[in-house]
Amino acid sequence: MGAGIGLRLPHLAEVLDTKPDVPFFEVHPETFLANPHGTELLLAVADRYPVSVHTVGVSIGSASGLDRAHMARVKHLVDQCW
Repeated sequence: MGAGIGLRLPHLAEVLDTKPDVPFFEVHPETFLANPHGTELLLAVADRYPVSVHTVGVSIGSASGLDRAHMARVKHLVDQCW
């Protein structure tokens, strides 16, 4: 599949405008969960490219356990991208 590129908010519009020749983009879903416009742009990117999700907000080893509400939000975003 090749090497993907990490996609950050400041680069969304440029990716959509220039359509770079990359195999996929990697995103942190937490960047988009509280940003409706960013999510809208991400979904436009996901229409053209595969998107890999690398969550940084899940603390599997946490004493308080998994935040199921957070996981549901991440799942919803992932479902929208695929």
